[in-house]
Amino acid sequence: MQWAREECPRLTLTGDVIRGLDGHPFLPGAAERFQVLLTALDRLKRNMTGSGAYTEEGMRLYQDHFVGKKVWFTDSSDGEKIDFKNELTFPHPEEDGSTLFCPWHGKVKIEQMRMHFTFPLRFDAPLYIVYIGPKLTKR
Repeated sequence: MQWAREECPRLTLTGDVIRGLDGHPFLPGAAERFQVLLTALDRLKRNMTGSGAYTEEGMRLYQDHFVGKKVWFTDSSDGEKIDFKNELTFPHPEEDGSTLFCPWHGKVKIEQMRMHFTFPLRFDAPLYIVYIGPKLTKR
């Protein structure tokens, strides 16, 4: 978590973001992939204008990693949003009693790991990383 706070200053990792990893062995390949995903989100957030639009670089990052097949970041399916609503809802880190519904996630194929975050991005609000751990929407 220290690496992410230093290298990805535009992201806000919640206090229990890695709780899902409790009891799981450290996997260097998964850790490296999470670093790539976190870096991409930080770059995307950095490439937003004050009006909330993406810069040219931001639009390229968005197109490369959020749109099309085999992208790094996807939204959960409508069925998963219904069936796993509780699992995809996380305590808001700054507002007691509030929650964040975070079906958007980055994928790590090693051990089917996921990173859930707030999306769409807003230039005037934190980009919260709320969960890193095993896939939550297993059927």
